[in-house]
Amino acid sequence: MKKRLIKKHNKSRLENILTKVSEKFTITKKTFGNGYFIFSFGQNTVCHFTLKQTPLWKYGIWLTKKGYQIFGEHEWLIDKFKPSRTYLSFENDINLFLDKVKAISENSKLYFVDSLTDDNALVAYEKAEWGDGDFSYKGYQCIREFNEETELYNQFRRDESITQEDYVERKWNEFIEMERQTKENHEFDRLFAFNFFSELPNMFSCIKVVGVRDENKNGLKCSPRYNIKVLVDQNISPEELDKQYEELGNMVHNKNYSKERKSYEHQFSLIGCYDHIKDLRDCNYKYYKD
Repeated sequence: MKKRLIKKHNKSRLENILTKVSEKFTITKKTFGNGYFIFSFGQNTVCHFTLKQTPLWKYGIWLTKKGYQIFGEHEWLIDKFKPSRTYLSFENDINLFLDKVKAISENSKLYFVDSLTDDNALVAYEKAEWGDGDFSYKGYQCIREFNEETELYNQFRRDESITQEDYVERKWNEFIEMERQTKENHEFDRLFAFNFFSELPNMFSCIKVVGVRDENKNGLKCSPRYNIKVLVDQNISPEELDKQYEELGNMVHNKNYSKERKSYEHQFSLIGCYDHIKDLRDCNYKYYKD
């Protein structure tokens, strides 16, 4: 009974905050949860939602003992979706949050680039102090140059010819091109990996089946992404198996770190040899000898 009451109370707290949001914007999706990643905060202490007026931006609310935290980030820039790692993050201040969302709705590209560049798109040129006398400069007109005395890029100057519009467009285009190249590299490496998996059973006489388990399932992201399990001929001698396993391990390692590869997205490793097909039942892909 107590858990049900807490769950109902927390959802009511979240709905009260969402009601204030819905007075200004149209909520298109909302989901309730109990925590972040493997950490539980309690029943209905978390809400994620999206808004019609800001496509591709995602928002969240975390209930706390002192109130709540409300935060948000563009979906393309999400690393860890929590208040300390997002562009927008406010504690117990719905009005500041709504003001910022309104600004984003009016110029989403500008605020996307501001998040992308760690707050450089909204200011032209200003000093940024870090404490203990350390400082730097930031802004869309800030140019960082090499300092021959320190041999560091810690020399700054202002280029007033750079407009905010030019800066935003350049950073936006750089990001889009980088994403295009990244996707192309990932696709190349995916094909590289799966071609190797399919060829592997015919490279060694002892191999009957190669199983591949994709660890990037259920929202997880692991490196290496793929674990290789090999079903071997039960009639092979221990000495020959040791020899071929060593060769197999070296081949997998060398292929995984081949200079042909263009990213780290589709890495793989050998985790062992097995003598029964049931040992490969957790594999997502299986490749048999021709």
